[in-house]
Amino acid sequence: MALVVPNSANLLMLNYIMSSPSGGILLRLFKNNLTPSKTTVIGDITESDESGYVAKTLSYVSWTIDTVEGSNLAVYPLQEFTFSEEATIY
Repeated sequence: MALVVPNSANLLMLNYIMSSPSGGILLRLFKNNLTPSKTTVIGDITESDESGYVAKTLSYVSWTIDTVEGSNLAVYPLQEFTFSEEATIY
């Protein structure tokens, strides 16, 4: 059985997910050279732990939800990370 979600409902769900005031979504950086895929699990990812690194909470009020060329998108402003030592991140 297939599930068909109309674009209008898809957009409503995306708005709901991204606007949930549950504290926001955490943006983290990883340091292992990994190309994430559908089969990637958390254990495959090594989060950066270099000095000065802090994960960022993405506030729900800063998301922009839009439909572009038939695809629904959630866009967040560019984030910068600061390290107090040299780090390689992916």
